[in-house]
Order: sequence, then C-alpha cells, then structure tokens
Amino acid sequence: PLAWSAEANLLLTATSSHGVYGSGDGGRSWQPMGLQTSSSAYGFSDVAVSPAFESDETLFAAWLSGTGIGGAVYRSTDSGETWENVYSTDYVGDLLISPAFASDQTVFATSGDHGLVRSTNGGDDWEEVGEWPSGVLHGIAQYIALAPDFPATPTLYVGGSQGFWRLPPGETTWQPAVSGINSEHTIVSLATSPDFANDHTLLALAHWPEPTAGGQLAGVFRSVDGGLNWQESNLAPATGVLFDVTFSPSYAQDQTAYLSTGGGELYRSQDSGQTWVSLGTVRGEPALYDICLLYTSDAADEEDSVDLGGRRIIK
Repeated sequence: PLAWSAEANLLLTATSSHGVYGSGDGGRSWQPMGLQTSSSAYGFSDVAVSPAFESDETLFAAWLSGTGIGGAVYRSTDSGETWENVYSTDYVGDLLISPAFASDQTVFATSGDHGLVRSTNGGDDWEEVGEWPSGVLHGIAQYIALAPDFPATPTLYVGGSQGFWRLPPGETTWQPAVSGINSEHTIVSLATSPDFANDHTLLALAHWPEPTAGGQLAGVFRSVDGGLNWQESNLAPATGVLFDVTFSPSYAQDQTAYLSTGGGELYRSQDSGQTWVSLGTVRGEPALYDICLLYTSDAADEEDSVDLGGRRIIK
C-alpha cells in the first residue's frame, strides 16, 4: 500500500512483515516509521496520512493477520513514533481519511464483519455505516471512495465481491449500481475524479467470470453520473489482472488517468478513461499494486513522476 501527502511531502508505505516506512524525497530513500518487526505473522493492507499531517502528525495503518482471521486499525499521532490499536475485527481492507479530517475527524475502514465502518473522533470510536440488503454476503465492501470535496458531497462509495454500492445522503440502506456493474463483478479499485463536483466521474476496476470458458475477465468501468450507470472501456490487458486506478491531480485540464496490472504494466488514458494505451512494462514484470502521482518542486523532477509500489517512473 502507498499513501501520499503533498502538504507534508510524505510518501507512506507498509510492508508485508516489516512495518511502516516513509519517504520525503519521492521514494528515493525510506525511513522506518513504526510497527517494525521481523515476524511474518502479519502484514498490512493499507496506510493513510492525515491531510493535516504537518499539524496533527496522524497516520493510520490497516493490519492483517498472516496466520488466520484477524484485522485491526492502528493509529499514530506522533509521526510514527508510537502506534496504538484503535479498532479490531476479522478483516480490514481499505482505509480512507476525510479530506476535511482537520475539522471533522472522520476516517473510514472496510471490515469483513461490518462492511464499512467509520470513526468521527479521529479513530477513538467506530460505528457501522448503513444497512445492507438481505442476501449481501461477507466481503461486499473492500474498497472505498469519497468525493474530493467530502463532506460537501457526502455520498459514500464502496466496491467489493458483489459489485459497486453507494450510500446517498439521507439514505440508510446501501444501493447497487443501476447498470453496467452487477453482483457478478468483483471491484478491485475505485477512484473519484478530482473535479467530481462538476463531472460526477468515477473509475472502477473489476474482475468477473468468463461465461463460456470458465476463466476470468478484467476491465475498467467509467461512470459520469455519480456511480448510477457504468460503461466498460476498451481496455484488454494481456495479464488479465488489474490492481489500481487513479486520476491525474490536474484531471480537469488533462483528462488523464492511470491503471496498473499484475504483470507490471502501466496504462494511461487521456480521454477520461474511455480508451487506454500501454506505457510499457516494469523490468521483471512485478505486480503493481498501487499508483501514486507525485508532484514535486525539485529541479530534477520538473516532470511529473509516478510511483508504482516503490518503483518510480518519470513520465
């Protein structure tokens, strides 16, 4: 997992068994930031940095048992010097901090037992968010997305083993997509446009069963009406496995987005996710789990850089 704080120039990651690390130079060098151990009995599914990190020094990490069922959310309020377990459950998959965390103290996590859980006091207490229709199974919520201006746009978006779901303001029951994505789609990544207040655009990566050969298909879907209806793009990755999708921070101007694959390939779209072209494959073809777009002011980095799970590419 990767998380990026432009305000603090901090790139955060967590390893499978060696704790949390941070980089202040775009991934060139890394320093331990807590929860270090040599045990292989646990790993991390996600990390998150407070939008107000320079003042509150708050970090979150989602911990997973490597030997059985068990998950937890850890929090640090001193830049990783010390950590505490603030929420325990059977599984924690995704973490997402409110863009207005400095004032609303809201953080979300996906939980196997409860779907989506939320804390509104910085992680001290947690509650389940919304109700699920009957028949919805374990694992429905694995990935979370918020509008960049949340809570001004308060709708919540999640995806998991039974498609895409949204919880509009005033509603108490989660609602599935109207068309394009259904319960046979497993969502593996979600992203909201940086200009969401104007374009209402989301991108989702999904896997679903191939109906005749018994295999698995993979694709990227786009919604321009806030997640109600979805259209599949032209992408046909050679690997058949997709991992992460993200928008350019200047998407309103450049209409650019990126996605990564399990075969080490990076794709780019410059038409709002409708068509995609390959930018090549990273040497060794490693699985590229997360994408972070890093915009720095260093003279050596006048061009945009893309950080892919610890491998850095200058565009």
